[in-house]
Amino acid sequence: MHIAVVGAGLIGLPAASLLARTGHSVSLVDRGEPGSGTSSTSFAWTNSNNKDPDVYHRLNVAGSEAHARLQDALAPAEPWYIHTGSVMWHAGTDGAADRALAERAALMTERGYPVHLLTAEAVRTEAPHLRLPAGPETVALAFPSEGHLHVREYLAAVRDRFETDGGTVRTAEAATVGSSADGVHLAFRDGTVEAFDAVVVASGKHSGDLAVASGFDLPMVRASVPSPWTHSFLGYTGSGADLLDRVFVSDVLNLRPTSIGGLIVQAPVMEHLCANRDAADPAGRTHAEVRGHMDAWLDRLLPGAGHVERLVLAERSLPADGRPVLGPLDPHGRVLAAVTHSGATLSALFAEAIAGFLGAEEFADARELFAPFDPHRFAEGRAFTDGVVQEGLGKQ
Repeated sequence: MHIAVVGAGLIGLPAASLLARTGHSVSLVDRGEPGSGTSSTSFAWTNSNNKDPDVYHRLNVAGSEAHARLQDALAPAEPWYIHTGSVMWHAGTDGAADRALAERAALMTERGYPVHLLTAEAVRTEAPHLRLPAGPETVALAFPSEGHLHVREYLAAVRDRFETDGGTVRTAEAATVGSSADGVHLAFRDGTVEAFDAVVVASGKHSGDLAVASGFDLPMVRASVPSPWTHSFLGYTGSGADLLDRVFVSDVLNLRPTSIGGLIVQAPVMEHLCANRDAADPAGRTHAEVRGHMDAWLDRLLPGAGHVERLVLAERSLPADGRPVLGPLDPHGRVLAAVTHSGATLSALFAEAIAGFLGAEEFADARELFAPFDPHRFAEGRAFTDGVVQEGLGKQ
């Protein structure tokens, strides 16, 4: 088949690569350099931690397993999928923090998701440079199956394999896509039109616009105005990776090491400031406030890690009910939508499922995992929520 994949980020690029590896002729289309959009600013925590409903939890568990398969298949010189686990902590001291951790551990244990309790002494063993202000009782949780992606290295390795397998990359902006029983026509902003056997719409926050322009229904939360649902502040340090080999998540600060010696820093408690008028201004008061919070908690939790040298307002791609979307938009099954806010965790699994949709029966199981996430759930009233993004959705 001759297939176009629109969007060269965490969803589109691995999908294009696997399609080329399984024998298709694939054109990867993006308005910018592959991996330079939303995917370039991701905390990239791979997990299925407290993701509801259970069908969504199972999907994310399978996502981490797919990353391991892909890394084994491509055998990179330097791994991009780092599954050294995570540590979770809450800063509260009124007993609510301990209850929240206990409830999280009970729910994850009920689902069969690996978790164990950490005392202060155990924290010093698993993450010796972390300084958690707590007594000798349980102070944190460990999730050994979790990890993170080095996104730049991941996408570079996948792109190399894509081009080795004969795939082509085109810098262009898709305008509309239309299908018939005989094929698909993809129109570009420059006025050109090309024919394909199938098109995969995987252009993140732009997917909804392309779908609407083409007469399809793909409800997305608008990202044109920053909000806590569609945006996040990410800080970058120049050092500290030698002090932390895993993901650290809490209500005040999230941390994970980068491949170049620094840390990526996220501050969940500051996410509401994404709605401020100056949220995108590096010289504005909001950036100064967020950096101050990040630096203060870095000094407290990971002494010697340095300070935030760069802060960005990162974007998220968010379907209207907060859940992934994968399946045909058209009645001919030739135009697939592939969108999620959990791109880091689900990236490799999306690729397998897309290949399954387009004829690779060895990936039928992956395709079936996405059956509850068909885009027609919106039109048929089968969304998981009432269409309002609720607390917790849009997070990684």
